[in-house]
Amino acid sequence: MLHRSIADDQQQRGICWQEKDDCFIPIGHHQIAEPVPRSNNEGLLDSLNRLPEGSSGRIDSHQNNLFQITQGQLRRGTYFPRIVRPIYGETTIQTGQTLKNVWDHNYLRAIRKQEEILIELIESIFRNIHPHKDNYNVYGHQIRNLIILATTEVESSLTAILQANNVQPINRHYTTQDYVRIKNILRLEEFEVSLLHYPWLQPFSPFRGWHEDRPTQSLTWYNAYNKIKHYRENEFKEAILLHSINALIAVHILLIAQFGNWATYNPYFKFNNEPCWPREELYISPEQPDEWEPVNVDI
Repeated sequence: MLHRSIADDQQQRGICWQEKDDCFIPIGHHQIAEPVPRSNNEGLLDSLNRLPEGSSGRIDSHQNNLFQITQGQLRRGTYFPRIVRPIYGETTIQTGQTLKNVWDHNYLRAIRKQEEILIELIESIFRNIHPHKDNYNVYGHQIRNLIILATTEVESSLTAILQANNVQPINRHYTTQDYVRIKNILRLEEFEVSLLHYPWLQPFSPFRGWHEDRPTQSLTWYNAYNKIKHYRENEFKEAILLHSINALIAVHILLIAQFGNWATYNPYFKFNNEPCWPREELYISPEQPDEWEPVNVDI
């Protein structure tokens, strides 16, 4: 796919083109409905320059330097399994009903049910420990349980995404060395989430600062999970409230990153920031709604 954009004094416009042997086909553009023929292997700009004067889509050669043409990552109608991206023409991962039929609803419902249980658990903790930054370092047994349950769910989602795309573990089992490989594919560091019922709390971004060279230690809440799971007697003080909140929000972020907002809305969470996707990374609707084709992500 070719993505053409032109900058002018008023706005930024973009058109997505499907490249065929003898023409360029505009996708979903209300003003340019007809394919643009090309000669031999000439580029898009040359083809647009050749259109008759007054034709929709015509670009005069003196405007060429205003254009940026980039190659799209995906063919029309293809998508990465369990990885949501905006459909071309949309701006967020709220993909409506477009990809509804390609997701496994059994898996989706199971994750949502786990999330509901985790919310019940954190609410029971908040009845005894007021959710405030002054209490972030409070630790205890129920907090430890929440961290372990939520982070286990995070691992389950990350493993499921890798398996759905046929990405094999580096060693025998999936670890953070494998998980961190898809952080950029999912744009996890860009998510910022608040707890809607507790507006005095800062927004949380649990995956921010995740580094490939220190894939466990660079996520403090995940590193704490490892310690309190295996070495509770010596590391119990790591079972703090702040880590439990980050782990819970990480669960919700991965739910949205896998399935979008069409069936995952939860009023407990508020998104302060979501990924800003370059045009060339978007999914492009197939010619027929039921012709979506899965392809493995390349990492």
